[in-house]
Amino acid sequence: MEKIPSCLEAVEEPDPRLPAFPFLEHLSKNPNYEKKLRKFTRADLQTLDEDGIVIKDNFWGEGKDLMRQEAEKFYQEGLLREAGMGKLKEQRWKDTSVRGDVIIWLNGKKREDCETHAPNLFRIINRIDGLRKELNETCEFESHHTQVQLACYPGSGTFYKTHLDSYAGGTSRRITILYYMNVDWKPEDGGCLRIHRRDGTSIDVEPIADRLLVFQSPRIWHEVLPSHAHRFTLASWFY
Repeated sequence: MEKIPSCLEAVEEPDPRLPAFPFLEHLSKNPNYEKKLRKFTRADLQTLDEDGIVIKDNFWGEGKDLMRQEAEKFYQEGLLREAGMGKLKEQRWKDTSVRGDVIIWLNGKKREDCETHAPNLFRIINRIDGLRKELNETCEFESHHTQVQLACYPGSGTFYKTHLDSYAGGTSRRITILYYMNVDWKPEDGGCLRIHRRDGTSIDVEPIADRLLVFQSPRIWHEVLPSHAHRFTLASWFY
């Protein structure tokens, strides 16, 4: 079991069914991996093995302003709802003292509708899903399902307490992808993602626009620090 930082209160236990995936071990079995790696590098996969998390800036390039505008439109039209928590759908609960974001799931038809109503979000969703296919082709990852969620922390100090994205008896998430759309982010805006390391230390990741985080869902304890401005994230999970 991962060492839980001493600052944590009662949180979910790591899922024993989902140990950290050894990417380099599987990569070494593929003699042609260099031709198939596109967005990842061998060094990225080594870091994902050793640290459990990789940060890639300038992932999309041009158009991030338009992407932010599309995300903001979802919020202004009231399409985002208070996020729930819980292992089973019928047992989900809401508590803003634990989690203060509002969300919309962009799967199935909602994802298809983005092609017309939010084309920039649609393209980044597809590019992120391409990472799953890349890991399948190069590392025998065998992931066949992605879930996508647009989340906004609407300021006023909203946050999310320390948690895992994959836990015993819950969802079988294997990889978490976070893509930030916070153009002109400033330190006083808050909303950093705090990553808790196994040795009890932590690092704070600034949610700047066009930054992509990739981490092993059953391994990385994390929290969202209080946000004082609209903070948008496109979250994807590979199963």
